[in-house]
Amino acid sequence: MPLEAFKRAIEEAKIEGVIGISVSTRPDCIDQPYLDYLAEVQAEGYAIEIELGLQSININTLNMIHRGHGLAEFVKAVLDIQRYGFSICVHLIANLPWDTEDDFYEAGRLISVLGIEAVKVHSLYILPETVLGQWYSMDYFDVLPAEAYIDRVIHFLRVIRPDIVIQRLFARAPEEALFCNWETSWRKLLNTLEERMETMDYKQGDLYNVGPKIPVQIEK
Repeated sequence: MPLEAFKRAIEEAKIEGVIGISVSTRPDCIDQPYLDYLAEVQAEGYAIEIELGLQSININTLNMIHRGHGLAEFVKAVLDIQRYGFSICVHLIANLPWDTEDDFYEAGRLISVLGIEAVKVHSLYILPETVLGQWYSMDYFDVLPAEAYIDRVIHFLRVIRPDIVIQRLFARAPEEALFCNWETSWRKLLNTLEERMETMDYKQGDLYNVGPKIPVQIEK
């Protein structure tokens, strides 16, 4: 989005009762003029959150889904944003067909040591009239079963920092989706996950072993 159009959109959002603004974008779209402007908005008293779509730390997977950026661009974007003192929420897909479970767990460890404040975990959904949709229709890949997805997400929660805010654990897709959440309500899946964690006495961060979050030095 051109900078002036971006500014107009933010200004339109600054209505009575709004206390914060969340900007959802890609790591390769982070640019200093936009951050400088958001710093001015923050100085007016609005909380600023940047949502960054990472999806996977595996460069081969990122290439397969045509993300157009790699892990290095993500890390640079995080470091650039943190210099302004904005909070960050990272989006990850837990069951991309070309990722191993260790890729997903390592993504959790990475966002932990980078000092990320929040994460949105998505289950893969597949839309028609997309390359992924074509591959799915041709059985080019298998989708992880629901039980295995829940087990994977539980372990992810256990290896990340205990103070990271969890904003989402399952995707929500348009009705025309070819696949989403194993034709099950996301709420039912979430209930199953929570019940399993309670039964096993698992807690977020109980396996985290990378060390405390490194304080971010803010440039004034």
